[in-house]
This record gives sequence, structure tokens and C-alpha cells, in this order.
Amino acid sequence: KDGITEPLVGVYSKNCLNKWNELIQQRIIKLKEMILHFELNIIHVNDNNLFNNNFFMNINTNIDLENAINLTINGN
Repeated sequence: KDGITEPLVGVYSKNCLNKWNELIQQRIIKLKEMILHFELNIIHVNDNNLFNNNFFMNINTNIDLENAINLTINGN
């Protein structure tokens, strides 16, 4: 969101495993740094109708969790 790549939300091929291990052995362990070593297909969520404002949300408190559950149940 807002020009930030979020690599945790991704689908990675098993073919990447050797490269992941190689990067870890080189002590490159931050995911945002690791993905720089791969060819990526990035999905831009800001311009994609599939994603709306509620698709991604932070859930840090019990109130956040209750709100997320209500959105799931009620759809608003």
C-alpha cells in the first residue's frame, strides 16, 4: 500500500528454496532485502478493483479483532 512492497503476503515457488537458503547462509535474512534477488511479479493493490480498503488491515488489539470479525460476518 502507498508504494510499499509487502513481501510477506506472497506466493513463492519451491524453485526459490535453494536461493532462499543461499541468502540465509550469506546472512541476508530481511525479507525485503531477500526479494531483491528474485524476479518478481508485483500486484499493485491500489489500482486493483479486487482489493478494497478492508482487504488488508492490522489487527493489534481485541477491538481490532472484533471489528475484523464484524466485517467478515456483516460485510461492512
